[in-house]
Amino acid sequence: MTAETLVPLAAFVLGALVTQAGNIIRDSKRDQRADRQRERERQVATIDELQDALSELVRTTGAIHAENLQTLHAGGSLATTLLPEDKDRAHQAAILHVNQLRVRVADRLMRDDIERFVGLTTSLIMPMQASPEENLQAVEREFDALMPYWENLNGRLGAATRDLGRLLDGSA
Repeated sequence: MTAETLVPLAAFVLGALVTQAGNIIRDSKRDQRADRQRERERQVATIDELQDALSELVRTTGAIHAENLQTLHAGGSLATTLLPEDKDRAHQAAILHVNQLRVRVADRLMRDDIERFVGLTTSLIMPMQASPEENLQAVEREFDALMPYWENLNGRLGAATRDLGRLLDGSA
C-alpha cells in the first residue's frame, strides 16, 4: 500500500470512529434523558397514589377520632376501650400503604413530613391515661393540629405533581 491509498483510508477509518463515538455519546445522552423521564413519571404516579393513600389514612383516623369522642362524651376511658376491629384494621392498612409509598418519594423532606403526619394520626388515636376531660381536650388538640398539617402536606404533594408534570410536558 502506498501513501496515496493509505491517507484516504486512514481518514475514512478515523472519520468512521469519530462518527461512531458521536453516536455512542448521543445515544447515552438520549438514554439518560429517557431514564430521567421515566423517574419523573414514577414520581408522579407515586405522589398521586400517595395522596389517595393519605386521604384514606385521614378518613380512617377521622372515623376513629369520632369513635373516641363518643367514648369520651359518654364518660368512658380510651385506655380501657378497644377500637372496633374493622376500624383498627382499616387504619393499620392505611398506615402500611402510606409507608410503602413514602419510601419511593425522592424528596427527603417530603418523606420526613409524611412520616411526621403518620405519627400525628397515630398519636391522635392512641389511648391516654388522663381523666376523660383531659383526654377530650387532648384529642381535640391533636385533631386541631392534624388537619392544618394534612392540608399543607396535601398542597405540597399537589405542587410536586404539577412541577413534575410540567417537566414531563417539557414546559418547565
